[in-house]
Amino acid sequence: MRRAFKGSSPWLSRLVLVCAASLGVYVVALTVQKAEESHRLGEQAEALRQEVARLKQENLQLQQELVYHRSDAYVEKAAREQLNLAKPGDVVLIAAMPTPEATPAPLPESGSAASAKEQPFWRRWLHVLAGL
Repeated sequence: MRRAFKGSSPWLSRLVLVCAASLGVYVVALTVQKAEESHRLGEQAEALRQEVARLKQENLQLQQELVYHRSDAYVEKAAREQLNLAKPGDVVLIAAMPTPEATPAPLPESGSAASAKEQPFWRRWLHVLAGL
């Protein structure tokens, strides 16, 4: 380096040295920045790959549900449960809950009711059915 700047002042050689060092620091800083960016992009790519895999799994599940919802078994189930329909020949049972007003009040005990409890079971039925 001294040969190239032979006869030049020392401040010029220092200036060239400072410029070269600055350029070296700048190149190293750019390299570090690009390495960090490359690492960050790699992490983003991996996260996106995982998201794609999850979405593919969800898509497969939704396609299976769609196939089921288009099947005759689902249509029949939905007709029975949501529309209260029945197949021909099916026996439909409708359970009616008694209202509180329809519940009879207990009868007051009388002398004949007390003696009816002492009677045999078949006589109580005879009394209820035939009025004897």
